[in-house]
Formats: sequence, structure tokens, C-alpha cells
Amino acid sequence: MHKKHNVIGCYVCFRRSLHKHVFYFSDRSHSLDEILSLGLKEALEERKTLIDERLTCCIEKKIPPVQDAVHEVKAMAAKLRARAEAVKSEICATAEECVKRIVSRKQEMLARVNTLITNLFCI
Repeated sequence: MHKKHNVIGCYVCFRRSLHKHVFYFSDRSHSLDEILSLGLKEALEERKTLIDERLTCCIEKKIPPVQDAVHEVKAMAAKLRARAEAVKSEICATAEECVKRIVSRKQEMLARVNTLITNLFCI
């Protein structure tokens, strides 16, 4: 069962939330102002300072390397896209050259067959 504490000990209550602790009892023995004036403000300020320190640490030390890595990844992605386009162009050019050689070779082979047939029937 929850026991009433003196005003000094009330700002830290592990068994009830702050709201329930302040407003649960019918006699409302502790007001929110009393609790805040006796240490909660200081505790919140300490937490705020800690949070500010951690945020500053993250902003100054941890976020810049991540931002640098993101920029490097974006630069590498741009290089890869450019390289992919160059490879596509090379494939197209090589394929066109191969098609030209195949068509040329086809024409040579057809011409040889025509020559063989003409020579065969001319005898």
C-alpha cells in the first residue's frame, strides 16, 4: 500500500505517477507547486542539462561522420551511375559493330555461294 510521505520525499515516488500521487489522495496533502519547489525543478534541470550535453555531443561528434559517409555514398552512387551509362554506351557500340561484321560476313558467304552455284552450273 502506498504511504504518505513528507513533502521533501514526495517528488520521487516510485509507486504512483506524479499525477496520481498529487491528485489521488482526497485530502490533496501535497500540491504540485510544493513538489516542484522541493526538487523536481532541479531534477528536470539536471536532466535538461544531460540531454543538452548528449545532443551537443551527437551534433558535434556523431552526426558529422554520418553526414560525411552519406556524402561519400552519394558521390559513389553518382560515379556508379556515370560508369553504368558508359558501359551501356560501350555495349551498344560493340553490339552495333558486331551486327555490322555479321551482316558483312553474311554478304560474303552469300556471294561465295552464288559464285559456287554459278561456276557449278556454267560447266
